[in-house]
Amino acid sequence: MSTVQAVSGTWIALAEYENNDGIWIPFYASVAQISNGDYLDATGKPLSEDERYILYNHKFQRCIIADGILLIKKTERKVGGLTIWKTEKPYDYNSKLKWLVFDGENYSHGETLKDAKESLIYKISSRDTSAFNTWKNNDDLVISKEDAIKGYRAITGACETGARAFVDGLTNVPENITIKELCELTHGQYGNEKLRDFVRA
Repeated sequence: MSTVQAVSGTWIALAEYENNDGIWIPFYASVAQISNGDYLDATGKPLSEDERYILYNHKFQRCIIADGILLIKKTERKVGGLTIWKTEKPYDYNSKLKWLVFDGENYSHGETLKDAKESLIYKISSRDTSAFNTWKNNDDLVISKEDAIKGYRAITGACETGARAFVDGLTNVPENITIKELCELTHGQYGNEKLRDFVRA
């Protein structure tokens, strides 16, 4: 589906589509000028050059493409270092509103805001382990659950699915843990030897 983002003063044109036996056909179109107060988005605000738009339900809707998924922004707020949106997937009429969280590097999706935030801790941007050098020869160092998961994945190469399945299978998930306890907790799991070698280096 068509989306557009343009600088202030630009005229834009978008079409809205309907599915006719598997063929998407435009049935409504509209034009607007970015930053012109006569042209408002679905929230009642002038179209902004800082936003991307899709035409949906006959209105210009603010949207975002996260992890290759096109989503309409229903609400937006910033909390700490996170940007949080409540979103709708256009043309998926059976879908419910979902949450999207962005920490400046990674997006995370969830049925609830809690799900989206928790999913974010499994995302890693790189396998750079330098951020975890303080773990070395420091058995009593206390780290957060989030840092434990990200560090374990970066150091061992464990996949997101495997890490999530392991944590979900724990009876009690500690919010904080020492390096020694992390090594003991993951004994027998994929990458545990790599973790032990790293912290003993």
